[in-house]
Amino acid sequence: MTPTSSSKVPRNRCRAIEGDITLPLGGVDPGELDGVTEIWHIAASLSFEDERADEISLHNEQGTKNIVELARKIDCPIFNYVSTAYVAGSLQGLIREAAVPDSAIANNQYERSKIAAERIVVGASFDVTCVFRPSVVIGNSGTYGTVTSTGMYGFTRGLQSAHAKVQPQLGELLRYRGLRLLADGDTPINLIPIDYVSRGAVTIANSRRSGVYHLANNTPPVISTCLNAVSDVLGLANPVCVDTRDEFTLVDERVADETIFFQPYMHGRKYFSTVNAEAVLGNGALSYPLDEETLKRYLSWFVERTS
Repeated sequence: MTPTSSSKVPRNRCRAIEGDITLPLGGVDPGELDGVTEIWHIAASLSFEDERADEISLHNEQGTKNIVELARKIDCPIFNYVSTAYVAGSLQGLIREAAVPDSAIANNQYERSKIAAERIVVGASFDVTCVFRPSVVIGNSGTYGTVTSTGMYGFTRGLQSAHAKVQPQLGELLRYRGLRLLADGDTPINLIPIDYVSRGAVTIANSRRSGVYHLANNTPPVISTCLNAVSDVLGLANPVCVDTRDEFTLVDERVADETIFFQPYMHGRKYFSTVNAEAVLGNGALSYPLDEETLKRYLSWFVERTS
């Protein structure tokens, strides 16, 4: 389903039941779920800050426990959980589709909570358990439309915000002087369209094969390509990637503060194995080359509708 096609979905395919994942059994009367044989747990808090750790844990850990208990209550044999590829945390190199090793150190409270949630789901021992790990999800590959403001779009908003805050003092300086960003321009940033993720997840779930599956792009762009696309769409000079703050101006510091969540993802080399996923989907099913011009189409769709 694309952001513009929801009206085409027959109403009789969907029945909404009010719930709250922070409540026991998700706030749902099990009697409302007679005949349900498969559960998808997708809801989550995307917050990451240390000061919001309790809230994040409530939604992502306790919330997952509550939905697992609901599934058990109705004897549901199949449980599909949507996690994130970035449960890899501090790990570098080839990231396998397997349980997160104890050696992985989470970069933030969001990653920590998703690691814990994965362990809750796998430990529940359903007949079929699929853990899906999408990477950084972007809009639909056909329309470029999105309903999210996180990930690449969150970084774009952070850069917009920083520019707006310094513009009264500096005018249009950032249109001519590139920002300095703490980043390695050659670091892969794994972006994948939402339709690739949803199609892949449903296809794998229908195969009834338990496992961990990366829904990640086998041909990801690098940070410099993404940063240049963001800057071009915002009408700013292309940034300069640096490895220290030694020559940071106050403006560079302001931007670093606005985009602090993204810092861990701008360094290192993570390569997400998709062996398990492509065993079901077929070789090349998760390859989506993203050059600068293509990225600008996604970003333009977002900026034009949110500015």
